[in-house]
Amino acid sequence: MNGRRRVSRQARIAGIRGADSHGAMLGLTTLLSMAFLALVAFLAGDLALAGEITVGELVMVVGLSQYLAEPIEVVGGIGAQVAQAHASAGRVAGYLAGPPLVETGARTLPATGAVLRLESLTGRHLSDLSVLSRPGELLGLAIEDPACAGELMDAFATGSASITLDGVPLDELSIPARRAHLVAGPHHVDLFEGTLRSNIDPALALDDDELHATLSASAAADVAALDPAGTDRPVTSDGAAYSGGQRQRIALARALASRAPILVLHDPTTAVDAVTEHRIAAGIRGLRHRPGSRLTTWLVTCSPALLAQCDRVLLVRDGKVTAEGAHRDLATEPDYRELVLR
Repeated sequence: MNGRRRVSRQARIAGIRGADSHGAMLGLTTLLSMAFLALVAFLAGDLALAGEITVGELVMVVGLSQYLAEPIEVVGGIGAQVAQAHASAGRVAGYLAGPPLVETGARTLPATGAVLRLESLTGRHLSDLSVLSRPGELLGLAIEDPACAGELMDAFATGSASITLDGVPLDELSIPARRAHLVAGPHHVDLFEGTLRSNIDPALALDDDELHATLSASAAADVAALDPAGTDRPVTSDGAAYSGGQRQRIALARALASRAPILVLHDPTTAVDAVTEHRIAAGIRGLRHRPGSRLTTWLVTCSPALLAQCDRVLLVRDGKVTAEGAHRDLATEPDYRELVLR
């Protein structure tokens, strides 16, 4: 937290300095243009008084000077823009030249369902968290501390060595191998400019029946039905025309459309009503966990509707697993009941 505050303070100070410099340059440019205009007016007036030019010529000279003052200000503005562009280019170059944020390897895995394991995952909030799930399992993780849940999702995003697929640490797998086997859907929702379908299925890999099944499972079919264009409905930058619940359902549909062997979802239904939440819970199980399916799904959530659909639920307190069982069995435990059934 102290590091974040320090970086934030440095960014604020740098922003103020940049604004000061920009304002000073524009002020100087304006002052020079006004000085130029005053000098020309003074010299022309002096010539007019001396009778060397007529009054009409004086008016013409002053008018031309005013016309030239604006280009001088524009030149100053261009200088300020060039300085900003140079600084921005420097930051981009520095970022591109920096070390990668996510450590990757070159190993791959077979195309079959992988076994996902957490082995003593430890951090600021997690304490020796160990979880093993079987292919085809719908696993719920009821995590008491939201910071623990966030740290867990960060571990998936950065490729922690404590996470293994078929015994291979995540940081040893190549990016294509990770994407082919594991998709971790964060709680924060991002939509992109395009259409509803391009947000859900960017690669256009789903046929109409598969797309319909995905929309139904995520309750995003209701969103598509609001517009005659259906899934061809335009989406503006960041999906500003959609409510929080609609954006969440679209993001869930995108995650389900990946058909990833392992899918990790973090609170995918916090912005929808209770009826829709039950529909989504049943939809996730119906789409990914039909009999014989080897698709694995982890639901990081405290939603009783979602946890009730899970084959197994883990209660995580103080950064580690403290209880395990079916939702209906854990509901008799005071700690679990207080967290989930409130």
